[in-house]
Amino acid sequence: MRRVIDIAATILFSTFLVVPVLGLVIFGYSSRAENPPGLKSIRYSKLVAPEKTYRRDTLAKMLVNSPAGIAAVQVKSFLDYNVFGFVNTHRVISGNDGWLFYKPQFAEDLCNEKLAMKAVDNVNAMSDIAEGANINLIVAVSPDKSSVYPERLGLRAGIASKCKTRATAFWRKYALQVHSKIIDHLAAMLAVGDDLLKYYKEDTHWNDYGRAIALRQLTQKVTGTDPGLPTINAGVLEHRNGDLARMLRVSAKESALTFPDYWNQQFRKAVGRGIPNTVILHDSFYEGAATQLKMLFPGTEMVHLDRDIQKHVAALAKKPPTIIVNSVERSFFNRVTTSTLSWSSPLAKHVVERNANAARHCIYRQVATDQLLLRDLELKQSEWRGMRDAQIFIPMEKYGGRVCMRIRFKTNSESVSVLYLPREMANRSSYSEGYSVRFPALGNDREIEVVLPSKFAGHKLRFDPFGGEGDLTNLSVEVGTFADHPANVSSMQ
Repeated sequence: MRRVIDIAATILFSTFLVVPVLGLVIFGYSSRAENPPGLKSIRYSKLVAPEKTYRRDTLAKMLVNSPAGIAAVQVKSFLDYNVFGFVNTHRVISGNDGWLFYKPQFAEDLCNEKLAMKAVDNVNAMSDIAEGANINLIVAVSPDKSSVYPERLGLRAGIASKCKTRATAFWRKYALQVHSKIIDHLAAMLAVGDDLLKYYKEDTHWNDYGRAIALRQLTQKVTGTDPGLPTINAGVLEHRNGDLARMLRVSAKESALTFPDYWNQQFRKAVGRGIPNTVILHDSFYEGAATQLKMLFPGTEMVHLDRDIQKHVAALAKKPPTIIVNSVERSFFNRVTTSTLSWSSPLAKHVVERNANAARHCIYRQVATDQLLLRDLELKQSEWRGMRDAQIFIPMEKYGGRVCMRIRFKTNSESVSVLYLPREMANRSSYSEGYSVRFPALGNDREIEVVLPSKFAGHKLRFDPFGGEGDLTNLSVEVGTFADHPANVSSMQ
């Protein structure tokens, strides 16, 4: 009897292995497959390499996306979601009362407070450089669903969320502390006191009411007009199969109100002619609001943050006076510090280049060496020697209007130059890594020129010509004001 059971178990196990493979060979990938490995994308040399990770992951993706694999996932998800009432996959986890949450928003690195502070500071610095060049750069953050509805997480999703609630509160508190210009759509949502849901239960995104709250906030920022909010009684009930439900491959139609009359009448009237000549860099949240955003920004060019990077370059090459950037909260920190919104991104390079071009219209005067504060620099035979991380503190003009700085020098260092912007705290200037502008290696003969908003007038910039040790010669520092506000040449004499 035991032998019969063993044989039956072996046959059953073999069937589970063979059926997905046969289905894949005969029928190919399922019509519901999500990003299956294509024949041209597979690295066949790695499939036969001794290291098994790539081979294992590739084969797993192929089998999961086979007809049998998709069917197995559907059966499991159906049982978990509809019978047991709880799901927990690598992408989706259940909260209370049928709510679903996207698990990547609970990633460990999103709890890194230093990363959050650096991201906020980076945005502030880029905004200041943009303002100096007379670019209206607006950065908006769409909150994760768990930030809007932490009470819906429940016990198990709450445990999975780790430090999410604390991290959400921390970066927002820090942004307020440093007077960040970031538009936080969570603030607008919390300010609306009604009980109508602003996000879908089975989707990662806001619903039409949440979209109205967010775009009302944006409209108030860019036009100064208030379109108000939709009248709830005027809503039209629609049904939607959410992206989280689709990830589970279950059919779950969720009903929610939409407000076509509000958008076509009340909102359109409030935005008037809108703001033309705008570029919007966005992800799926603003992508879903494209129709409404094109009312507010007629003729706008919308470019997805994570797709063809050359489209960023092409759109920005038109030198738009207004640039809107929107990112969902869970992707915001990494995008700003290391990815498509960092100092190495097309956006940052564009802003810095336009700022440098604007600075060429500044009226400058030479700053004597004894007016500079030099740290970790020793003068040896007319050559400055940086012993560690050399620092040059440059006093800016004390009068109103935009102020400018130009520095020229030669160095044998290959490292980047960094301009640290001052932040006034407790009646003294402080400098941080995040609130700075990085200039990529410009060779050995360097010239860096910036124009800054009037709030920096009378303060000291910190300039690090290079990192580590290095030599510095032919140092020339000039300060001044933008041409539309001539400098008083004697202001520092």
